Amino acid sequence: MKKRANKRSRKRIKYVNLFTAIFFSPFMHNNYWFFFKKMGVSQSNLDNLDHMSTEFSDGSAPPLTKTDGKELNNGQKTLTPEQQKIEDGIKPYLKNQVGTLLIIRNGQIYFERGYGYSDLSKRIENSAETQYQILSAQKAITAQMIMKMVETNKLSLSDKIDKYYPELESGDRLEIKNLLNMTSGLVMSDQSPFAKKDAEIVDRTVSRLTSNGKIGKWDYIDQNYVLLTGIIGKITGKSYEELFNEDFKKPLGLSSAGFVYNHTEMPHLATGYYFKNQNSYDGPVYENDLEKYSELGAGNIAMTTHDFYKLLSSILQNKFASKKIRIKFCMR
Repeated sequence: MKKRANKRSRKRIKYVNLFTAIFFSPFMHNNYWFFFKKMGVSQSNLDNLDHMSTEFSDGSAPPLTKTDGKELNNGQKTLTPEQQKIEDGIKPYLKNQVGTLLIIRNGQIYFERGYGYSDLSKRIENSAETQYQILSAQKAITAQMIMKMVETNKLSLSDKIDKYYPELESGDRLEIKNLLNMTSGLVMSDQSPFAKKDAEIVDRTVSRLTSNGKIGKWDYIDQNYVLLTGIIGKITGKSYEELFNEDFKKPLGLSSAGFVYNHTEMPHLATGYYFKNQNSYDGPVYENDLEKYSELGAGNIAMTTHDFYKLLSSILQNKFASKKIRIKFCMR
């Protein structure tokens, strides 16, 4: 079990293809002005973008408008003079970085550039269309699903887990909030057998979970969110994929988003690589089908940088669960 945990930890830490996204929203872009000033980008040039509204009554993310530019053969666009200054300014800091950098200001894509390879063996370069596995950032999606159900009184943060999984060890003492904030004290005894259906994945996970007796103490484990996914499925009668498509993908227009086990949705999925001794491509990180499916609700979604921006913006704007319910959870 320890060997498995270490492997997963290395995979998450060394997954150097995971993209970088910098969001210049109204509440933070002034704090980053020094970044552009240092690179020689004029304030007047940035001010030309200020006419774009960033306040939407429905709480949705600002629509993305791509800057003009001819597309190159590798999917990259030619840079404007101002964008070239940004490129020149950040290059010294990107020596060994691999991924896609996205800068948003007032809802407009101000800078978007891929660096390095999404597949070194095929010499496929990263670009704006590259899809990256967002790994544990997916837990924010699962948490939003749970908090929305709390808000609509379909469950409570104080619900005991044995209400949904009576066979789970210590389930009579665990609450929904313990799963959300990683204080369940649950540990995996060994790897779950392969399964594709949500209910089977969760049931086989539950059968291999034991308690270390440290309920209330923080201890990170993906299976907390696999359990939450199972609870969501029991209440709604829908699969996680169905709910994601209905509540997130379609409303937000996340056209690039999908699940890593569904190859038809992943035409531009980046390969992850280990980073070692300043080598960004020390070796590819491959997940087998068991790993792809078993990360249910915890790390098996991928998307482009601009879709990731739309997703996070909507969550931060309380589009799915109100600010009030989020504060309530944080105060518990």
